[in-house]
Amino acid sequence: MSRWILTCALAAFVLAAPGASTAAAEGRIAGVVTDASSLVPMQGVEVDIEGTERTTLTDEEGAYRFENVPDGEYVLVFSSNGYEPVKESVTVSGKTATRNVDLKPASGEFTLQEVAVTARKEIADVAKQSVSREEIMTMPGGGGDAVRVVESMPGVVRNPVSSFTIGPAIRGTSPEDSRYYVDGFDIPQLLHFGGLQTVINSEWIESLDYYAGGYSTKYGNAMGGIVEINTRPPNNEKFSGVADITNYSSFVLAEGPFDKDGAWSGGAAVRRSFIDFILPELMPDDQGAFTVVPRFYDYQAQAAWRPNPRHSIRLFAYGSDDAFGLVNKEANQEQPTADQTFEFETWFHQPSLSWTFTPDASVTNRLAAAYNIQNLSIAVFKDTTFDISGTVPVVRDDLTWKIAPWSTLAVGVEGMAGEFHVTADVIRPPKEGDPSANLFNERSYRYDETLSLGIFEGYIEDSVKIADTVILTPGVRATAGTFYNEDIEVTRSSFDPRLFTRVFATRKLTFKGAVGVYHQYPQPDEFLPPFGTDQVDPEYAVSYNGGAEYDFGEGWSLDAQGYYKQLENLVAGTNADDPEPYNNEGIGHVYGAELLARKELTDRLYGWLAYTFTVSERRDQPGDDWRYFDQDQRHNAVVVASYRLGEHWRVGGRFTYATGLPFTPIESALYNADTDSYVPLYSDKINEERDDDIHQLDVRVDRAWEYTNWQLTVYLDLQNVYFRKQPVGYIYNYDYTQREALSLPTFYPTLGVAARW
Repeated sequence: MSRWILTCALAAFVLAAPGASTAAAEGRIAGVVTDASSLVPMQGVEVDIEGTERTTLTDEEGAYRFENVPDGEYVLVFSSNGYEPVKESVTVSGKTATRNVDLKPASGEFTLQEVAVTARKEIADVAKQSVSREEIMTMPGGGGDAVRVVESMPGVVRNPVSSFTIGPAIRGTSPEDSRYYVDGFDIPQLLHFGGLQTVINSEWIESLDYYAGGYSTKYGNAMGGIVEINTRPPNNEKFSGVADITNYSSFVLAEGPFDKDGAWSGGAAVRRSFIDFILPELMPDDQGAFTVVPRFYDYQAQAAWRPNPRHSIRLFAYGSDDAFGLVNKEANQEQPTADQTFEFETWFHQPSLSWTFTPDASVTNRLAAAYNIQNLSIAVFKDTTFDISGTVPVVRDDLTWKIAPWSTLAVGVEGMAGEFHVTADVIRPPKEGDPSANLFNERSYRYDETLSLGIFEGYIEDSVKIADTVILTPGVRATAGTFYNEDIEVTRSSFDPRLFTRVFATRKLTFKGAVGVYHQYPQPDEFLPPFGTDQVDPEYAVSYNGGAEYDFGEGWSLDAQGYYKQLENLVAGTNADDPEPYNNEGIGHVYGAELLARKELTDRLYGWLAYTFTVSERRDQPGDDWRYFDQDQRHNAVVVASYRLGEHWRVGGRFTYATGLPFTPIESALYNADTDSYVPLYSDKINEERDDDIHQLDVRVDRAWEYTNWQLTVYLDLQNVYFRKQPVGYIYNYDYTQREALSLPTFYPTLGVAARW
């Protein structure tokens, strides 16, 4: 406790310090660009501040923004292929100056002058939510991390231990049912161990798109949601960088142009945690056994070349390395688990190269390739080991073609071919609904094979505009994949038709709906003997989504929707020994409603109110009782608000409430004389009990000092300020006759200092 008091005292001292300079006041210029005829947002419009080198492009929502603009009078120039250029005067006086613009189509012959890609909110999606970079960096309780922000969006299950897995659980099903992308490619690992940070430094993130469901044919092999990180190119105007240090990690980032014209630019960043340096020294000697000490690092490096407005080429390489082990100061050599080895390490490297070609305003093509190298190794005690290493090259091409004023076609293909070598001596992994496995009494399986795979995917969809008020987007996605080793060859394919619609009832009110099929391959261990069986087929969901959006203006909006998802062909355990431990007899359903009332970052304030109601149930085998999914969470509410006070302060808070998750209780135990231990016997009623409800308050304070050529920011992010215990399960005595609730740390402060130049 004394360490937390010292941390807070230091933060109070730094935050209370007087300003370091009296730099000129600065503000922000922001707004939205729309098509004057259709009144829908336009993406890719170039916005310049006349007489300066500052320029930007509007995003998918038609929004643009210039940060840190000195007070004064300016002229904005808006230009887009096929539209009349527009000039607008704006005055900046220490706050946000808003200029919204409608562009009119140009008359006469069209000539290409600048890159411009027009897009509308008619893209095939129903549940998409986008988060800006500034919201990511300053959201209370988020620690400046992208995925931590996603956890506050509708549809995401609030689970204190979910961060230790692949990623967030979405709409009641497992994290494995969702997919996570970086610039269009799968990422092998989304979160560092413990979930403190995403493996991609948030400083590189332009925006983050989150789809709870009802998403385009662009995405496949998932029945849950989609999280897509969109990174930005390096700064091509001037040399800049960031150095950031917190009480658990630090990073440095540098970027800038390689030539005077800014056609070439590049940058790099590296981050390292240091919990492993500090925790062993602070830990009392009598608390050393079985204490996990993690460490991680990640890096990103990129180079970009834009020889002319038609072409943009970019190399982006990134990687991550996580490991943890036991600090074991008092091992009892007389126990059956005397060899208390517990080691975990996972790393990957993924360089990617992309070429975006825009021959005219109606066509954009992005060709990209990535090469993934990854490894995962685990050692638990002396007999349980697992090691997998592999390489996966991937090529992807996405084409968008506005073939007529009323029709926009999107076509894409992706191919991958990989090889993995697996060496294992482990038990069969527990699955959805299985209680925790007993490492000492379960049968162990040995495996030493090379697994090869080849997957080809393609999609096509056409957004058709009808009478300026209705957008229909039919599409289809097809997938074919082969998995093989020396003993087996498994070939599976799927066909996913989907239909989306948007009805623009008024300029402010939009109705939306979607219906579609979403297939997903089984997990590798489910179709690889001896762990699984090659007889299992892909799972799939038939999803129905509907809702409405209302734009109140000035960044205020309301989004409400309901959904029903029928799950079929679910892989489920047969409770049988080899050779077929799984089949596709499982079925399920998920239904619910989501509400998001949001104030986007257009001035000093941003925030949202998110509420989710979800019911997720499944039946594993014919004749079994229906049960709840492990991630079934009936109610989840999040309130986020952040406000900039004056020129240098920002304060905010986040309050979260969620109902407890289900679990299967232990009813009794059997004594095992071979290991001198007890084997737990779980209830036949899976997930019949629930943990206590979850609620907590997070608070964040930022203070910035402006110098002539750089900025210093100090921030204090306090999670769970009133010390609410967060239930994560139970621990039992030796014979399982008594149990005690197990909780995560009740209070976690992040104190950070960042210098920007």
